[in-house]
Amino acid sequence: MTAMPAAVAIVKPARARRQHDAIERVDGRELIDADGQVSAPWRVISILDAMQRRGAISEEMEAAGQTFSRQFRLAHLDQLRASSMTRAIGHSNDQAFRNSDGAKRAVMGAIDQLGGLGRSPPASCVWHVLGLEWSLRRWSSEFRSGSTGEASGILVAALAVLAGEDCS
Repeated sequence: MTAMPAAVAIVKPARARRQHDAIERVDGRELIDADGQVSAPWRVISILDAMQRRGAISEEMEAAGQTFSRQFRLAHLDQLRASSMTRAIGHSNDQAFRNSDGAKRAVMGAIDQLGGLGRSPPASCVWHVLGLEWSLRRWSSEFRSGSTGEASGILVAALAVLAGEDCS
């Protein structure tokens, strides 16, 4: 007779981690930890994921938002960052520079398309929420009246513009 495999216990993330963002298990993906144990990873549900799931934005709008976020990170436009290891004395990484420079131009083009940073609520919302990964609540409290519903509408409109959808 063969032994039945032991049931795999699902270990939830710590309470401190769960209190910040909504998280979910990644289905069908397993990792082996340092002790050889199988684990199933958890991931944060992004604002774009949540909005697309509830039907507030289209798949094209979600893709446009993800592209903006990816380009923002590649352009190194966040305020806190370590010095690049590719900038060591005697070494250069021209390809990394070209990639980040192109990403910066793409981000600034998107911001200009939305009306310009400092002049347009949609540009500010995209910069802070998708780029700097602020919550809508934080952005609305610091830049608007504090209404997350209004902030959500601003983000939806901005994503429609970035996705090239008809806003009329």
